[in-house]
Amino acid sequence: MSDSVRAQNIRMKRDHGKHSMVRRQQPDFNYVNSIATIQNPNDAINAVLGLPGVGDSSQSWAKPENGLLNPNTDDGDSTQVVWFSDVPFTQPPNNDGYADGNWKSIPDYISTQALNFTLNTTFAVTDQQSSDVPGQPVVQPFYVNQNYDPTKIKRALIVFPGKPRDSWKYATLFSNALNAILTKQLYNIKPEEVLIIAPAVLNTDDKDASDSQDGSLGDNWLIYKGSNWESGGSSKAPTLNNSITFYSMLDRFATELMNQTKYPQLKNLVFAGHSMGGQAVARYAMLKKQTKYDGSIKYWIGNPGSWAWVSSSTDSTASDRPNPNPAEPCPDPMQRERWPYGIGNQSSIPKYARKRYTNNGLGYTDVFLNRTVHYSLGLLDNGAGSTQCEAQYQGGTHLQRGAYFASAVGIAHGDNMLPPTHNVSFIAGVSHQDYPMIAATQSLDFLFGQDYDKPRQDTFGIHKTRPPKTPSNSPSDGDEEEDWESSTYRTVAWVVLVVIIVILIVGFFAFDRIFKPNTLDWDRDYWEATDAKQRLL
Repeated sequence: MSDSVRAQNIRMKRDHGKHSMVRRQQPDFNYVNSIATIQNPNDAINAVLGLPGVGDSSQSWAKPENGLLNPNTDDGDSTQVVWFSDVPFTQPPNNDGYADGNWKSIPDYISTQALNFTLNTTFAVTDQQSSDVPGQPVVQPFYVNQNYDPTKIKRALIVFPGKPRDSWKYATLFSNALNAILTKQLYNIKPEEVLIIAPAVLNTDDKDASDSQDGSLGDNWLIYKGSNWESGGSSKAPTLNNSITFYSMLDRFATELMNQTKYPQLKNLVFAGHSMGGQAVARYAMLKKQTKYDGSIKYWIGNPGSWAWVSSSTDSTASDRPNPNPAEPCPDPMQRERWPYGIGNQSSIPKYARKRYTNNGLGYTDVFLNRTVHYSLGLLDNGAGSTQCEAQYQGGTHLQRGAYFASAVGIAHGDNMLPPTHNVSFIAGVSHQDYPMIAATQSLDFLFGQDYDKPRQDTFGIHKTRPPKTPSNSPSDGDEEEDWESSTYRTVAWVVLVVIIVILIVGFFAFDRIFKPNTLDWDRDYWEATDAKQRLL
């Protein structure tokens, strides 16, 4: 049976399942894992959505008998994945700085098979001075390759942590993935050509734990509140007149890395994250301001618990969501349009992008559809993910929401087909496990191999118009967006120019009428009649 015929049959089963108990049954897991081999991503999406029980989180598929990789571990990173069993694996640091669920300290150094990382605490994110740390810059700490040469870097990755904010773990896992590539000699990559950056995401609970136990978190380090960082929330410390959002901080990293004077060989920058880190990547890709180097930015999204939906609606029945009648609906169904679950409510959009809100939020969708995005979803990841009522409108599990979101992207793009710059891979034998997702062949190809030596794509936005002068690399005060790069400000500039030209033209004709040439001869006659002329002669 061909992939397309199988997918069609699955769609028929899915439609039938809406009116039967088929969704509550356990599927054939040989078939579930075979979905990973379907070449057409749209067929694969439909196949997943047709699986019985794909939206039921009460019966976990993460079992050895269902083909689960590394069944003896919780997250799959303490033993090697089967396809790289012969590659050395570095365990992430076992940080002893954990206190009551928060970090009182974080590692200064990480050693792995491929790269060694140091904690950089000098990257200033604003020119503002904070009264909390007089004379010191406000910085975003991050892990980065030790002693790298910026002139040799061809591929840079900025990787996000999961909900525990253990950034050092993800620096290690992505370095392990790089080591697998180097060991297998894939993509003709050399270790000195890859840069991995892992921002140390810390919140107010971490800072309180550090202060109460004489920890090592710096007073001038950027601090967020709870998990607001993943949705573009604002900093809470140090005290600033204009807080810094997590997304504007990422923009500063991007601007620094895409500076061709400093990084002349850099071809692509990849933002990558799993679980809550995947949510951060997906939402940043939705809101990120357009720049001339957008064509060289990639986004890898692994198993997020919820999404910022690509469409918006004023229909109070929530008909634009795939699960309009969840078991626990929101008191007001329009809550689903509030950020970070939707884009139909301007007041909920973080200040980073609120000024660019157009057409009920669909302007964000238009930009997102033209970005280079890869969704990576575990075929055994039928966990509930976010339990918020807004997320329940998107589906019942990680896997179902991811497949529904990819389908919604195809609908938004047209003809139910993903945009040519978007792709989705379903990973067999993997549930909500970070390293097996990162080290999957499809993920490695996107993270490291795709377009590795392809020249930079310096285009501006979806219309590929030439942008104004690139903003300065020096940080600016507050949460500046470089608004002069937006289409709105370019339109205003043209209007101002036209108005000036009209004023000049009108003024020219007006002055011509007001100040007429003198046609009276009384002054000439007076001159002829006076003795003044005679004296001069």
